[in-house]
Amino acid sequence: MHPEWVLVPDVVTEKTATLESYERYLPEVLSRGLIPAFAAQDGMVVDDVPKSAEVVFIGGSTDWKWSSLPMWCSSFPRIHVGRVNYITQLMKCYEQGVESTDGTGWFRGSDDQVNGLLQFCELVANESDRNRQGGSDLRKRDNCTLSLFKYRDSSSNPSKTEQLRMF
Repeated sequence: MHPEWVLVPDVVTEKTATLESYERYLPEVLSRGLIPAFAAQDGMVVDDVPKSAEVVFIGGSTDWKWSSLPMWCSSFPRIHVGRVNYITQLMKCYEQGVESTDGTGWFRGSDDQVNGLLQFCELVANESDRNRQGGSDLRKRDNCTLSLFKYRDSSSNPSKTEQLRMF
């Protein structure tokens, strides 16, 4: 198994330290034949992203991340957003054309969060169906794949997982 990309080590919310870390660790990532992702942090602009970065990971503080997201999405084809834990955030990413997200809150938070994630998965599946039938969607996309791992019955078998995959 080979990852689609690897985040080069960064320093959360620290522009200068993240740029230094990227230069320090990039050779290690490239020597292993991996695709480097660069973590954008507070205060960065498009010109701060190294040319060698094939994916831009939007990190930084919460307010900065969400206020700068449109700039990143309009400037780079491959965007990942960290700490996305609510359906409103997931919808914003989807509408902006974000390639991928992560978030640990979906299964650590309330049932409302899990239900929001499932609603989003349904929405994407329905949009994909409309695309196949020639209808419109929230944004044009050839396909959308979501993988959701959740505990089927955590009380009786915490290691049993179910994968939901939609195209």
